[in-house]
Amino acid sequence: MGCSTCKQKKENNPSNEGDKTDINLLPESFTNGEFSGSIIFKIIAFVIITAAIPLIILALLGQLFFAFFAPKKLPKITKRLKSGGMYIFKKYVEFKHGRSIKKREKQFGNNKGYEQDSELTDIEVLSDISVHDNNKK
Repeated sequence: MGCSTCKQKKENNPSNEGDKTDINLLPESFTNGEFSGSIIFKIIAFVIITAAIPLIILALLGQLFFAFFAPKKLPKITKRLKSGGMYIFKKYVEFKHGRSIKKREKQFGNNKGYEQDSELTDIEVLSDISVHDNNKK
């Protein structure tokens, strides 16, 4: 199907191997094992993977142990672990937020107001403008 002009273009173009619908998510050199990354990168990746596998196995063994020997307490234990994780996450977020606030206070510590010596002199103060004018008729 199709017009003769399109067919001629397809015949004249040898790189066009039909309608190719394959999408390469990884580069071909990586999939062929020819990845020439740094040796340090390879060592770090190997160490991280070998450290993560035992941790995953321990977590699964712990869950299996509680599923066999304490099935009634399993929901309480998972709830405590989940709430403990959320507590640690909240504390981390509070720490990061406090750190960024202290950084901003240190950065703009000299600029307490809009006086002449401040760096904020080019900012127009709009405190005299009334947004909600109640005197309109």
